[in-house]
Amino acid sequence: MRKIKIKKQLHGAQITRKLEKTEHLNKIELDILKKNEIPTLFPPQETLELQKSGLCYTVRNCTQLSELLSREIEFDLFCRLALDLARTIQDCNAHGIRSSNLELNAESVFYDEEENTFRFLFWPLVTLEDATNLREEFRSLGLRYKPLPGDEECREKYLSFFEARGKFSVVQMEKQVLALKEWREKRGGPAEENRRLVITEMSTGRSAEVDSFPFVVGRSQEQCSFSCPKDVSMSRRHFSLYEDEGVVYLTDLSSSNGTILNETTFLSAKAEMPTPPGMTRIGGNPQIMHGDHIRAGKTVFRCRFE
Repeated sequence: MRKIKIKKQLHGAQITRKLEKTEHLNKIELDILKKNEIPTLFPPQETLELQKSGLCYTVRNCTQLSELLSREIEFDLFCRLALDLARTIQDCNAHGIRSSNLELNAESVFYDEEENTFRFLFWPLVTLEDATNLREEFRSLGLRYKPLPGDEECREKYLSFFEARGKFSVVQMEKQVLALKEWREKRGGPAEENRRLVITEMSTGRSAEVDSFPFVVGRSQEQCSFSCPKDVSMSRRHFSLYEDEGVVYLTDLSSSNGTILNETTFLSAKAEMPTPPGMTRIGGNPQIMHGDHIRAGKTVFRCRFE
């Protein structure tokens, strides 16, 4: 494994790598990164500095994956890490660039809690290609994952995939994680009469039980059931959760930027508001399921039925 240095700073980290004599910058790969064709890779126009003896990334407002995995986090978030990493490797291969230049260890992967996304370091260099043991890298992430109470079986099921013999396939691993995620969601969100909904602000861990409806979330402390006054990109009354015959639904309250469900579905009460790229816009109010994530402004909320 290549030697890199990570120097922690107040709001991030500085990662440097000294170039060997046989290494030089790969302009094609650098161009792919600059055009942001693989969004999960750090965009070099903002973070990558070319130095005489090497490369230097400056990472801001992100949490090191090693720190995140040491907490008790939901298995859904860990699944997203594994899937994002698998798909990033596939994207690299599809673009004809070496995924072996990805940093896969937990110290060099970062989680942007504001954007609710994982970011991977990639060195755009022409170098001797290291033989990366992908099976061991993914297994190592699972071994470092600290599950919430009740998710221990999920972790064991994840790790058992890497005990199988034969050639490792990223495609097979992706299918396995998706199947495991589906099993987890079915097991974790039963329709029970006395279940209670808990909403958690991901960046702070602040939680509230949804004990009455409508449950309004927004920036206003006076008008909301759950307020986030520091998020200026959130509307005063941003979204609401309401109940109908025991089912909880999500609705956008004519917010300035719309409401996003699970980073795939866009809701807006304003017909003229454009749909963000890569998302599906729906006209109705979707049902809230166990494990769903809602983004309002820069704040992400997790929904759990307990």
